[in-house]
Amino acid sequence: MRILNQNNQNFDLFKLYVEEEDKGPGSHIRIIGRDLPNSIEEILKELYNVGIKITPLSRYISNKLNCHPDTVYKMLIGINRWVSIGVLIHLLDQYKLYLNKGDKEIYFKKNQIIDCTEYLSTGVTKIIVKPVKYLTPELAFFAGAHHADGFLKKELSENGANYKIGFVDHYKSNLDALKNYIYKMFGINVYIKKAKTDAWEINFRSKVIGRYLEIFLGFPSGVKSNFNMPIVIKNSSLEISKAYVRGFMTFDGCVGTDRNVSLGIVNKMLRDEISEVLNESKVKHKIKDGKNCYFITSGVLSNISMALWFEFFEKDTEKWYKLNDFLNGFNREVTSFQEAIKTLDKIYCNASTYKIKISNVLNELKELKSCDKYILAKKLGVGVSSLYRYIHILENANILERTYRPNIIILDNLHPKYVRFGLNKSFLNKLFYKLKESYTKRELYKLLKIGEGTYSNWLRGRTNIPLYK
Repeated sequence: MRILNQNNQNFDLFKLYVEEEDKGPGSHIRIIGRDLPNSIEEILKELYNVGIKITPLSRYISNKLNCHPDTVYKMLIGINRWVSIGVLIHLLDQYKLYLNKGDKEIYFKKNQIIDCTEYLSTGVTKIIVKPVKYLTPELAFFAGAHHADGFLKKELSENGANYKIGFVDHYKSNLDALKNYIYKMFGINVYIKKAKTDAWEINFRSKVIGRYLEIFLGFPSGVKSNFNMPIVIKNSSLEISKAYVRGFMTFDGCVGTDRNVSLGIVNKMLRDEISEVLNESKVKHKIKDGKNCYFITSGVLSNISMALWFEFFEKDTEKWYKLNDFLNGFNREVTSFQEAIKTLDKIYCNASTYKIKISNVLNELKELKSCDKYILAKKLGVGVSSLYRYIHILENANILERTYRPNIIILDNLHPKYVRFGLNKSFLNKLFYKLKESYTKRELYKLLKIGEGTYSNWLRGRTNIPLYK
């Protein structure tokens, strides 16, 4: 049963100020908005009417925040258009104290200020961030991506707290999608660059976004493998939870060459929470407990089942393309054989459980031109069942064709034990007429190591004759 907590969905931007960590106005998160000066002026007027003047009020707040009174004064009268959240918190404390205001009235004033907030920043950076005022699918996707493959590093100093945020993934398309979401939500550009390993990365510093991850979503700084699904997401709508799982699966899920979608993580409770979202979405899957790892697997997907998984991989990312290729056929174009190898190897990179890459299959096929599956499996050193997943992919990509009537027959590339020939009746009559001239039936049975029934079926063309016979 999903319990919705609507109060958790709206963010109290005042919580972005942390008194123990924000040691001066330069480290405070600040807000700006066209109607913000009017909201502050209304509060100051009411305080003035009960004898509280702005100069001593500024001095009092400055002592609380360890900053110069002029800094607070300029914020309150609108000379500095950016206003520290810490200043606003202490202003509302005095407003509540001297005017005997109740919690509901303070809540209304805070929301009035939040509603007119247009941008956020800190005093030590020029990066201006759009506020996300309530939980959106985009923020839920961001949370899922961070939970799967992101990191949050918090650095404390005498001047306050700094946050470093990063993501690493083998697929650049995943980071492209994430970059677009970050810009759409917060209005900032982040940059993707090549990592030292065979991967891509995003790294940036933002106290505002760091606090969103830490305060509103509950993520810890550092290791988060034992952190469960954020409570604010778990208690929200199914749409929000699905967006979170989509972010998680896009970065940490797997779409195998065998048409199996899977996820393996060390946190059993998180695995179960993700499974619950899939169950609510009518997506069939199985859960499995391994040694220090907990799995979700789809099994080999039918086309109908596969279509339901599209919601859980971001569109136009590599894993989404894999599902699309399985369902609709490979529809991307390349200009050369080498480009095809590079593209397919990137999309269907071999897992540690697979002995070969798709490029191994392609290179063998290019050399052989035509062969049966047994010869190809033998040359690659794998079983035929392991080879099937690659054959299916290459068929979908229109690179190879499976047929019982090949245009080219290269006998050296056929495994004699498994190849059978279907011969027309006229040829069969001539063949067996010649055999009968030299051998009796019993001699043929013994020579070919077959029984009377098999001989009869070959003679009448009921079954095909193996090449090695």
